[in-house]
Amino acid sequence: MPKRGTGARGNKVVPANTAGTEVPNYLLPVINPPDSRTKRPKWDFLSQLTPQDRDFLNAAYAQEPDLVNRSAMIWVLGFVGDERTVNLLEHTLTLEFTGRQLSTIGEADPCEEPVMLYALEALGLLASHNETAFAFLKQGVDPQIWKSIAQWQSNLGADSYGILASRCIQALGMSGRPEVEKILLNLREADLVNRTDPHPTTARTLHGAVVDAAFYHYFIKNRGHEEFKMQVANRNLDQFREAWSQTDVGKEWKAWYRSERQKTR
Repeated sequence: MPKRGTGARGNKVVPANTAGTEVPNYLLPVINPPDSRTKRPKWDFLSQLTPQDRDFLNAAYAQEPDLVNRSAMIWVLGFVGDERTVNLLEHTLTLEFTGRQLSTIGEADPCEEPVMLYALEALGLLASHNETAFAFLKQGVDPQIWKSIAQWQSNLGADSYGILASRCIQALGMSGRPEVEKILLNLREADLVNRTDPHPTTARTLHGAVVDAAFYHYFIKNRGHEEFKMQVANRNLDQFREAWSQTDVGKEWKAWYRSERQKTR
């Protein structure tokens, strides 16, 4: 296990200094609360950002101690981030909040634990071209891995590991990488039940996440990753899901899902 202060793969996370740097006005809602807790800029904003903006956001992220206040930065960096972004997100997901009990839905508004899921979605987009992010997500499809590497606590108990694994599967689909097709087919043959849960009859299953990932992968394969990112940013992706479900590929995935769910009842 890497020492605290390093990323999940042992990469040193060095806080950057933005002191004395003038914040561009268009980035203020992304980095300053309360807007930074809920802001989700759309594609016309995201597509105009520069490498300098990315570097500033990486630095601001590293300096912001409040996880919820980072929500908008995570969203934006998922579209424009780099290797440093990946290291920061992996550190957050694993070691940064070691020993902390994170708030979850119903305990605070907004709460902390969903931000971890935003970080995995960001890694999914970045994994389209980043090997570190792709490797992290591949190992994260197993809930047992999260029991080992997530050093923060959740009131959801072992179910939290299943939720994180599910989001990793979805994030792999968001990467659009050609290798994902084989990964998803292999997952169909895997045990897709959260075995970290001591209550096997009610343990979370991951079949739905695999179907989601298959839809994302199909969309990207046919329309391209830039189009996918634009639809995600503009919150329009779900309107394409019904059309996919009527394709031969979509029907086959839906039939598999129904069959597997029957087995786990």
